[in-house]
Amino acid sequence: MSNVQVFETLVRDSLVMHLEVKSLICESQHGYREGRSCLTNLLTFLDKVTGCIDFGNNVDVVFLDFVKAFNKVSLLAAKFQSHGIEGRLLSWIMVWLRDRTQRVII
Repeated sequence: MSNVQVFETLVRDSLVMHLEVKSLICESQHGYREGRSCLTNLLTFLDKVTGCIDFGNNVDVVFLDFVKAFNKVSLLAAKFQSHGIEGRLLSWIMVWLRDRTQRVII
């Protein structure tokens, strides 16, 4: 692991711990949390849906496309500050997020 990757991991872990300690992150959050992933999120969702169906309940599901989510990075600064993340750490995060791109290949 490079020094940059180690630093990014430390920052991520510290932020998640801060959010968990301050109860600012909900239990249903799976991304970036120890022992949780997209897979655990999907399995939890599937368990709830099949449980509803097993009990004869109707289930409606809405899928949202967050294609523009990364265009809203500027709004994150205020959200971070409201959760007590500020100063040099906030500046570093915002620089790290600036001009990021994402793509999906199927």
